[in-house]
Amino acid sequence: ARERRTPRTAPGATFSGVFGSGMVLQQKTSAAIFGTADAGATVTLTLSGDATESKTSQVGALGGDDNVWRVDLSPRQAGGNYTLTLSCDGCANSTTTTLEDVTFGDVYLCAGQSNAWLVMMFALGRNESYAKVRNGDYANVRMRTQAELNISDADASYIAPPPPDYNPVGGFPDGGWVTASGDVEDVNNTVSQFSAMCWYFAESMVDHERSLLKSGDALTPVGLVHASWGGTIAEMWIPNATLYDADKGCKNVTGGPPFQRDDYANGALFNGMVRPWANSSFAAVLWYQGENNLNQCVDDAPDGGENTVSACGVFEDQTGYACLIERLVKSWRYYLDDDDLPFGIVQLASGTNEGYPQSMAAFRHAQTAGCGRLPCDRLPNVFAAQGHDVGDPWSDDSARCAEPYAPYACQNGDDNLPNETPYTKFFMGNIHPRTKNWVGRRLATAYRALTGAGELGAGPILTGCSVAGDALTLRFDADALGDDGVRAWHSPLSGDVPTAALEVRYGDEWRPAAIVAQDPFSSGNVDKSQATVNLDGDNATGARYAWADAPFCNTDISLSPCMPNGGPLMLAKARLPALPFWAEIGTDGACGYVSTAGSSTGE
Repeated sequence: ARERRTPRTAPGATFSGVFGSGMVLQQKTSAAIFGTADAGATVTLTLSGDATESKTSQVGALGGDDNVWRVDLSPRQAGGNYTLTLSCDGCANSTTTTLEDVTFGDVYLCAGQSNAWLVMMFALGRNESYAKVRNGDYANVRMRTQAELNISDADASYIAPPPPDYNPVGGFPDGGWVTASGDVEDVNNTVSQFSAMCWYFAESMVDHERSLLKSGDALTPVGLVHASWGGTIAEMWIPNATLYDADKGCKNVTGGPPFQRDDYANGALFNGMVRPWANSSFAAVLWYQGENNLNQCVDDAPDGGENTVSACGVFEDQTGYACLIERLVKSWRYYLDDDDLPFGIVQLASGTNEGYPQSMAAFRHAQTAGCGRLPCDRLPNVFAAQGHDVGDPWSDDSARCAEPYAPYACQNGDDNLPNETPYTKFFMGNIHPRTKNWVGRRLATAYRALTGAGELGAGPILTGCSVAGDALTLRFDADALGDDGVRAWHSPLSGDVPTAALEVRYGDEWRPAAIVAQDPFSSGNVDKSQATVNLDGDNATGARYAWADAPFCNTDISLSPCMPNGGPLMLAKARLPALPFWAEIGTDGACGYVSTAGSSTGE
């Protein structure tokens, strides 16, 4: 990782390093192209190919940078094969610069920490994807990985250094655009080295579009920009002007100043890895981060168990991650010049708690800015992929490729084995779940739902509950169900036996509760927006569901398998999981506070 930006070393007109041959520009909106040139010069940018456009720009100041030029290209439809030629009148070096094989399509920015980074070679199902890439199924997908850059406010710039030269081994790990076309670049140098979360999102989007295509129509080009850094905290990804704003900034969970680590300054990764893309246009941002913010949560459970909804921040108090995530989304939209930019968030996967399992459920709640569901008023046009039920299937430490279980759980740990062995090894164990196919596809489903594709983007969302006799009735958002319904699944973890997946509090004691199994479309006169829980005592004061790090794991066998999508409550047709919730039951038997439909604290 480079600690500061690389200055331009030669006179003349150059493109900012975020632009390059083979790139995808966002369709149907003006595309800002910018770079540097000599003071006082005039640059001309010419787009040629399927259409022609030429514009000039005077060199001047832009966002604190001197000697910058900028041209806004006219909006274009998806597709095309273009060349961008840059020339300069008044530059000491009059050499022209050309970018080739430029197209227009949908461009997505994928960012976060190591689970956003985890590359395809560590993902389950990768060999199926490799085969389809080599078959040409995703030749419309192009990828770009942003170099790790940690830059102080004093050195921050909108102008990015150029990407490294092409490396035939590993493609462009830190830079230029590569394709997902097996006949041009083998997957071992491209797809296998790219973010699995980002890839599986694109794969799902392309598969969906292909299913709707008319004969003869072309797939929309897809551009994937990946910018992640393992082990980082959200404060590093938020501009300091936002983070430390006297009125609207964020405080830590206890009300003090924002948390600051000793290694990298707050705001430094925003400066180095996001700010250079400012003024660029994207179809959406995908954000997977938070594991290294867990240690900032407070332990507030009176029984020493799972922490409460406010443990990782309260939005109204501008504390913790509940504040950080809202400020991050808003500030990125500001710098990317799109107040409505769709923003996807991955809620942390089971087994990735970094030593703080008691805070995982509270943290997932904070990832919604205390709304409990997305989108919401605090985070409009934001969508989510649930991760609480898609941790690595083999989550126990003994599953890290150890005999006698290897090679069934994973590859046996020999790093010299080929990339495409039948078994998928871990990267640093189950803190990096190999189930990124679930995450990427859920992000794509939620994005399509947000943008009006007619799908449901989330599972059942609790809106209320009530106690009558020895039963607790859970009521879910009927409007959000569409023509689907709530299914209580028959499994070893559900049915009519108690399960820790759902717990009821009697007085101050939490106990596992029995969810009554039901299929809303074959169980007679079942209300498709409700589910029933059998109570085993009086004085029920609360209920919570999936309120744990790994709420659906079968702990009765040695490897603790956590089958993906293994929760007892889900959509009957779409099979999307019910959102985790915490509900407070009043003396009248009704739920006065529901975490998926109220404030951060219920006050």
